[in-house]
Amino acid sequence: MWTLVVDCDPQANTTGGMGFLAIRRAGRFYHALMHDVSMKDVILNTGVEGLHLIPSEKNLVGAAVELVEQPEREQCCAKRWRRFASSLISFCSIARHHSTC
Repeated sequence: MWTLVVDCDPQANTTGGMGFLAIRRAGRFYHALMHDVSMKDVILNTGVEGLHLIPSEKNLVGAAVELVEQPEREQCCAKRWRRFASSLISFCSIARHHSTC
């Protein structure tokens, strides 16, 4: 079984709660959403068997503003998810801030 947690909250509470807040890397949910980085490339192994994380960061708060001019912006995440969708994932949990959807 392969469980993926996607942290879509710019406060990154789920990311921090799983112990990854202090890790600095270019691959976060923001990069997959805004910079066409593959979702597969931003997945972190949590150290718990079968549990993986797509981490968040504070830059995600600007995504709503950055997406204003983009055509079909409401489909941005769905398009990237469809490119990534994998038979490996048994369960996906999306942690989001109340204003992101």
